[in-house]
Amino acid sequence: MKYEVGMMVEAAKRLQDVKDEPGFVRNVLVEVTLVHARNLIEFLGDRNKKKNEMSPDDFVPGWEFGSCKELMGQLGPINENLTHLSWKRVSGGSSAVGDELVEKVLDACDGFRAHLASSGWLGEQPMREALSARPARPLQLGLVNGTN
Repeated sequence: MKYEVGMMVEAAKRLQDVKDEPGFVRNVLVEVTLVHARNLIEFLGDRNKKKNEMSPDDFVPGWEFGSCKELMGQLGPINENLTHLSWKRVSGGSSAVGDELVEKVLDACDGFRAHLASSGWLGEQPMREALSARPARPLQLGLVNGTN
């Protein structure tokens, strides 16, 4: 989980430096941010895992998957902007991924960390270091049309 959070946050931070620059670098950073956000959302919000997929319940039982219901609703727009070849995406009509997505995913990760800590699984070791480098301003998480 630390890897997923770290990659999402680092890509989001770097995206701030190229926010107004259309093209390849911006799209790569958007895609990295969205891939890792999607992985975390699916981990924390999808209770119907395949046998080989990790689940919060693998670590500590009792995780409230419903706490990520709103985030699970972002999977459609993420997929439209990231992995699905569609006329909607090419024409710029795909659903927007909210600029607050990274913050909401980090908040959900904080909730899971707190759940682990309350069970004694983490002891006193906080995972906050990986979460402390949040992007300083809202991000524009949409691919640049014409370079998709």
